[in-house]
Amino acid sequence: MLSSNSEFSTNLEAFVLPTIIPPQPNHDLDIQNWQIPKNIRLADPNFNVQGKIDILLGAEFYFSLMQPGTIKLNGHQPILQNTALGWIVGGLIQQSSTDDTSAALTCAIFSETSLEQAIEKLWKLEEVKSTEKVMSPLETLCESHFNQHVKTDQNGRFIVSLLFQESPTALGKSHAMAYNRFMSLERRLLQKEDIRSQYIKFMREYEQLGHMQKIDVCTVSNPKYFIQHHCVLKPDSTTTKLRVVFDASAKTSSGQSLNDLMYTGPIVQSELFSILLRFRLPKFVFTTDIEKMYRQILMHPDDQRYQLIIWREDPSHPVSYYKLNTVTYGTRSAPYLATKCLQKIANENMERYPLGSQMLKDNFYMDDGLGGADSLSTAIKIQKELVTILKQHGFILRKWSSNTPRLLKDIPHSD
Repeated sequence: MLSSNSEFSTNLEAFVLPTIIPPQPNHDLDIQNWQIPKNIRLADPNFNVQGKIDILLGAEFYFSLMQPGTIKLNGHQPILQNTALGWIVGGLIQQSSTDDTSAALTCAIFSETSLEQAIEKLWKLEEVKSTEKVMSPLETLCESHFNQHVKTDQNGRFIVSLLFQESPTALGKSHAMAYNRFMSLERRLLQKEDIRSQYIKFMREYEQLGHMQKIDVCTVSNPKYFIQHHCVLKPDSTTTKLRVVFDASAKTSSGQSLNDLMYTGPIVQSELFSILLRFRLPKFVFTTDIEKMYRQILMHPDDQRYQLIIWREDPSHPVSYYKLNTVTYGTRSAPYLATKCLQKIANENMERYPLGSQMLKDNFYMDDGLGGADSLSTAIKIQKELVTILKQHGFILRKWSSNTPRLLKDIPHSD
């Protein structure tokens, strides 16, 4: 239902809203005596029945939707207006209430709240401001653990520790299960040469980047944990078609897995819904993501023994053992540790790089960023500040896209 009420259009930032009536009994509209022509197509055939609003259209579309043709129904019944969406019903009707006074009703939408409450709800959506979350005692404990143990190396990369809620001595033996799973994986890969070659390529890169390191497993003291691994195929990915993922939920001989002993950690980023709403507001926008976000964060050497894997490229080679040196996808606390590092960067750079820091703080969902501004120069500044503060800690932005080529001008074509 569309309304051309100019007061709404002015005060609610050009949103076209249905007329919202004062509080009244909650009921559907009786249209049995309305003489609506049978040969017209209504935009909403069930306009008289209460329902949720599907979408709000901006005022800029109002006149382009209107089409020639109006029909005035008899008596105190409303007017039918022809639109590109079909005929809509508008105007006032007279309906008797219990005190014999006339009540002005909309023909399409009833509201359970007052006009003031409805406007307040819209304002809250428009603001979409991030709010400080009240932490539970458990979440506060995780925050304290992170702050006490996080460090940076000489290159600015973060070093973090696993969030153990129970002593890792509760871990049982995991080698036999991991070995058997790897043998099964190897047999499957030998049957699919294309997938096997991609798997090998992925693991080679993992080692070449220093994200995993070959070790003599006999020198690793107990307790330790062998993480099982397998691959996930993403044919539509623009970068990595195959990704190796790690299963830290596999049980050891004690019945406990690595993930069983760890905290998940609190959610420290904005809700995706809020991020998407904010993304709809600016005139100039861009999206990007952080390349290999988890793997840009180093795991403390003391905790790397809980991230051991079994691997070899060919059955003719002896089985080798590696330790994963970085935050590992598949461990329970990985999402918290990674996103908390991003929040730390944002908080520490808020004074020197306020625009980039604010975007990193409010407009990133995991490794994906969605930002922009109404001014092109401001959007470019956000972009540059964001690149600067993340690069200081080894995070590289890629997969840039924008609604204007000018925001992609200085981005390498490969990104």
